[in-house]
Amino acid sequence: FTIVITGTPGPSQLQIFQRQDKKPTMKYTPIALLLATAASSSASMAPHRMTHASLKSSPAASTTPLVDALHTTGLVAVTSVAGLSESKAGMLSNLPGCIADVESSSSVKVATAVLPDGTVRKSFASSAGPDGVTSSIKTVDDYLSSSAGRASSPSCEAFSSYADSFRAAVGRATSDFAGRLSSELGGSLPAPLVTASSGKAYGTVSDVVSGGTHLEHFHSYSKPVASGEEGETIELHTDQGLFIAFTPGLVVGSSEGEGTGLSGGFHVRDAEGRRTTVNFDEEDDLVFMIGDGANSLINERLGDKDGSKVLRATPHALSLPASDGARVWYGRMVLAPADLDGDRQALIERVKNGGAAKGVGCSGPDMTAIINSARELEADEEGHDYSGNGCAEDELYCWFRCQKLSDFGFAEGLTSENACLVSESKKLRFLEGNESDAGVAELKCVNPRLQVHPTGKGHGDYYPVCTTNSPETHPVTPYPAIEQQNEEVCDLASWEAFSNQGDYEHKVDLTQPDTENFDGSVLEGDETHLLYTVKDGKLHGRIVTDQVFGWLAFGLGNIGGKHNGMNGANVILAAPGPHATYSAATGLEVTDSQDPSTGSVAGYKIHEADSSFRHWAVPVTPDLADVSFEFDGCHTALTFEVDEINGQGFNFDGIDTLIWGANSQDYFVGYHGPTNRMIFDLDWGNGEILARSIDVTGEAPADEEVAE
Repeated sequence: FTIVITGTPGPSQLQIFQRQDKKPTMKYTPIALLLATAASSSASMAPHRMTHASLKSSPAASTTPLVDALHTTGLVAVTSVAGLSESKAGMLSNLPGCIADVESSSSVKVATAVLPDGTVRKSFASSAGPDGVTSSIKTVDDYLSSSAGRASSPSCEAFSSYADSFRAAVGRATSDFAGRLSSELGGSLPAPLVTASSGKAYGTVSDVVSGGTHLEHFHSYSKPVASGEEGETIELHTDQGLFIAFTPGLVVGSSEGEGTGLSGGFHVRDAEGRRTTVNFDEEDDLVFMIGDGANSLINERLGDKDGSKVLRATPHALSLPASDGARVWYGRMVLAPADLDGDRQALIERVKNGGAAKGVGCSGPDMTAIINSARELEADEEGHDYSGNGCAEDELYCWFRCQKLSDFGFAEGLTSENACLVSESKKLRFLEGNESDAGVAELKCVNPRLQVHPTGKGHGDYYPVCTTNSPETHPVTPYPAIEQQNEEVCDLASWEAFSNQGDYEHKVDLTQPDTENFDGSVLEGDETHLLYTVKDGKLHGRIVTDQVFGWLAFGLGNIGGKHNGMNGANVILAAPGPHATYSAATGLEVTDSQDPSTGSVAGYKIHEADSSFRHWAVPVTPDLADVSFEFDGCHTALTFEVDEINGQGFNFDGIDTLIWGANSQDYFVGYHGPTNRMIFDLDWGNGEILARSIDVTGEAPADEEVAE
């Protein structure tokens, strides 16, 4: 089923949310907002289709039908895959029953996540290694080998039996897809395509795919009719691998013998920026869709002069209606080979940083299974399995990943064992003492405040250094907190007086919904609005937010950049202290947060790869005219009259991708939190948001641990 809302949302599509002892907030429900206009919701498309036989054959001279489709839409459906259709239906139809049987056992756990619209997703996970060698589906195997599983589980026995032939067919099709892609790209790519740090050369795309790790997931989504929840199940995002192979979703009836049928609700953002429903049919055995990893490994290496072979990483989303049945789905994401350290670690890093954000293969907000599958696929009882096993000798496990030492100032060739013993290297970094500490200092995972994380299993701004500090002498502590609102003073009347200043033509609600924090606590979305008028070629605007002032920013999203366009974005950022004296170790020097003369407003470009402010703390435009901030002790505003940011102009006659963020917790220009950021497409003419991608980055607050 697909819900389509055309025209402007009416009063019935609005909700009033009342926070405890706070001001009422009016905002669109997510489904109404995301499908708010006819232009963004009524478009539909059928995927480009190729038979498996044609995929395996050589293309006709001077023709590139596969590349043409991937250039235009970023996806292609493959039909008539030998041995796949029957095994797919048998495997997926038995998935919900097998999951139910496993969950009835106390000895084996099933990875479970609750998605933003209330949909419950339960998952099995596995992988296929280099040259197609597949791992077992551990959850199922563990259950079948247990006493409960041996007793009786026809669903799991059938699922496992069908899965063997299904996975083999997917492996063959994936190999054929990579081979055809290599053939069509031909001389447009260098030979070899990429060389690992070890000197091993990968000649073609096909070589990279066969040498990489393929992460597999078997998902069952359920959204009972009685739940009453509305909204988007998986928000607009791009996948992080080279590409993903997936089956169109099937709906398994709740009654025995009902069979399966195709599920709707799969949407993409096409090349024109329109939200478009993809209409799969029963003949579509397997769909291949390009991910963000193709940008670095393929697109950046292309030699075609007209850009006609650039592969499009496809932004996509999923909206599921309530149903008494289950939607079942399979996906295989292809990562680069492990010895392509820079490329593969970048992909894995993006997956991990997307932990509370975008899904790999539509996995949704909880990326535990995917994150773990980079090293150890299955989740433990708490949903985490970040063991740190498997790091290479020239890496340190830090910030939930294996960090290569040479990426952090150490000389090439140093290992975790000798990095702190080589005193002649100028790249060794002793945080306390001097080079006489060689042999005493140890390699540690630290943050800019020189605090040491004991296990490396912490989110934040961490990296390897040699230091005599220890977790006992320099434990990780939270940032000093900003004094929050006095609710007796910061009441509804004060907010209305503050937020309604100025005469603006449009008012856009940017308030984010309440959400669960990384530590399990619930964070409230503070009321935030963009007020603006476009006049004489300039944006006369004001962002107001009902929170105290740590920092506040607004800017133009970087389409195609990391974290949905946050990285590489040009922004105006206001802070209550001067940017010139900022330090990642001590934060801002704040003397009076309510005095604009002691603060700063400047134009910045967020680093293309590194999100922490210390990587982009030097402003591109340090002095901005007609831009100011206001903080009255309760509420914060950023006011501006601009026609560009850092030389990047606005498209006032059409649509711009915009971004905003804020922090009211500390003076370290740190993490915005899950309720204080948004990237969105705004139609300037009517003041309507066309698409909302709530999560800009999944990075947790720096120096704050995730509960394990």
